[in-house]
Amino acid sequence: MFKSIDLSAAIATLALGALALTMHAAANAQDNAASPEILGFSSDRLERMDAAMQEQIDSGKYAAISLTIARHGKIVKNSRYGYQDLENRAPLDPDAIFRVASMTKPVTGAALMILYEEGKWQLDDPIAKFIPDFANLQVATQRGNVPLHHPITMREMLTSTAGFAGGNPINSSSPAVDKAYVDAKLNVGSLTDMIAKLSQIPLESQPGTKFRYGIQHDIQGYLVERISGQPFDRFLSERLFEPLGMDDTAFGVPVAKRTRLVPLYAYDKKMKLVRAANQGTFAPAVEVGATP
Repeated sequence: MFKSIDLSAAIATLALGALALTMHAAANAQDNAASPEILGFSSDRLERMDAAMQEQIDSGKYAAISLTIARHGKIVKNSRYGYQDLENRAPLDPDAIFRVASMTKPVTGAALMILYEEGKWQLDDPIAKFIPDFANLQVATQRGNVPLHHPITMREMLTSTAGFAGGNPINSSSPAVDKAYVDAKLNVGSLTDMIAKLSQIPLESQPGTKFRYGIQHDIQGYLVERISGQPFDRFLSERLFEPLGMDDTAFGVPVAKRTRLVPLYAYDKKMKLVRAANQGTFAPAVEVGATP
């Protein structure tokens, strides 16, 4: 069952990956297996991948790797390398749950495209049609804030060229705007709170002129809410995860499944993998749509 997360602690689930969604490999892989040659693969060459993946483990670059290759709905290769956790050196379980972090971006994109397919929005729609708070945004320049050359479109929102900054003042071309994001604590509060804060901060560039990785995907999550009329987590659960049988994909990990969650590791100063100090937080164990 998909569990909801208290979005008062999360815009970061989408773009920043503080907790992110959780996912594990497709179930019943053996029942869905097929000969590599039948599907156009070479068994000998697929086996070369085993040595390459194991080298990544042996060299200490990764704690674990889960590899699945499929074609035409059939599993060609389903292999695991490394450890469920480095401390116990237990082999990686087939049903291990991983944090997918920024892979939430294509999930959010798929949600928006479902709504596009249903005719709920068009590429050249201004995003202010769905987010009125953004109707009066301006652009920061060295001479002060200036009006937009044109309203931000959904096309620009989906291509990360809407003009929003990334939120990292280090090595930023617009440090004042990025610092404003940090000072506003965009990752504190609901998606609605995030939009209200962003509406008071100028863009770093004119729409359509600059690609920027980051916050624009969080805004896409809010667009899903506005266009669908559903909370973002509920929409993903009902329209994506449940139909696809993604039973372990959610904004949090229920208590009963947490033994399957692979720990987070990071490199220390000697580039050695160590358990990360921050293992993230977990969503409240409440049903979708329930009040925490």
